[in-house]
Amino acid sequence: NKCDGDVMNNETMNNDGLLPRVDVSKKITPNILKDIRDGKWQEKKEACEAIEKILADAGYKVLPVGLNEIFKLITTKLSDGNKNLVKMCIVLVGKFIRSLGDGFNKYIKQIALALLPNLSDKMPTVREECQNCLDIWVNYLGIESIVMFIPAFMKTNNFDLRTESFKFITRHANKLNKTIG
Repeated sequence: NKCDGDVMNNETMNNDGLLPRVDVSKKITPNILKDIRDGKWQEKKEACEAIEKILADAGYKVLPVGLNEIFKLITTKLSDGNKNLVKMCIVLVGKFIRSLGDGFNKYIKQIALALLPNLSDKMPTVREECQNCLDIWVNYLGIESIVMFIPAFMKTNNFDLRTESFKFITRHANKLNKTIG
């Protein structure tokens, strides 16, 4: 990681105190946001890849500041008709969770409500990416941060969504028992 003076001033230590977290908000430019929102498929793809690179360049240690706009945008794109874009946004959510750690907590409700319906997507690769993202979520933030949203999806008329929600809870039941007990 390269850190110049400006970046060093915007860093704080993460929970384990080993690596600094970096403010990447200025690197996620209005053009990147515009391309994800309005661009053609190739522009959207390149913009998502640019964000992935920004997170990677920060060593996946990011400060939770100035990211409201990107999370609003990702939230809307998680239900986009372009399933390739949905998959890329799901992957981005997982990378943001990894990068922000506990700092992701302020985005949990907004992202959870947009992400969970993808558990029942007709496209198997979207469902798989959603499951992978939720596994990352549980590993970094704990089952208790997502489990509260599942009951609403288990009441839906969508059989596949109810089934996949139940499978998710079952797969992580051992972690849930540790949280409750």
